[in-house]
Amino acid sequence: MLETSTVRNHCLNCGKTTSEIKETCIRAHMGNHLLQAQCNIPEPVAFEVLGESMPCGFCGLSGQDCCKVTLSTTRSSSWKLSTQCPFQHAIVYNAVRNGSNATPCRNIPIICPLCQPLDKIQGARAYKAFWLYNWSEHAVSKHAEYASPHNPSGIPLPYQTWKHVEILPSEYTAIGLPVPSFSGFVAPTAEELEETLIRGTKQRATAVDLSKPKRGKSKR
Repeated sequence: MLETSTVRNHCLNCGKTTSEIKETCIRAHMGNHLLQAQCNIPEPVAFEVLGESMPCGFCGLSGQDCCKVTLSTTRSSSWKLSTQCPFQHAIVYNAVRNGSNATPCRNIPIICPLCQPLDKIQGARAYKAFWLYNWSEHAVSKHAEYASPHNPSGIPLPYQTWKHVEILPSEYTAIGLPVPSFSGFVAPTAEELEETLIRGTKQRATAVDLSKPKRGKSKR
């Protein structure tokens, strides 16, 4: 990693200073770079290229021990983020998780619901985590049987799992990116299954009714 004393007020990727960054924080700014990289949109590089594997959501680099992230529970039933990345800053977890019109980027450390048991830090009330925008890479590495943006032909993801790891359309459109189509690799909800069952039952009933010969008046 570069000496942060020289670049701590800059984005490592594009070189903009914190005063030049239009987003509300470096996390959201870097998240936009990471999302563009996922969509194969080339960008000029000032200091460091984005990490190719599981990049940090603050600095954008890969393989830095200081950038490992953990989540611990709080009394308010929220999560507390811990990392030693030199570019980290304070965040309100639930606010970032929900996103907003001002800051659509929701790239934040998460715990994968498919990982059971959860990867708990021994002797602590904390769990190993990774950034939301890295979930697709995590899925290919740890859950190759399931569908993901990198493996759409896998087993459909449970709906609740998908909602936990989904990148919202607003996160793409906010920076002018087309919204990828993720239809087909997410399992339907119970409500959708019930609706499909009802629709199928009605269609079969109609087909049976149409197959019956209509009785006309007999001629004498």
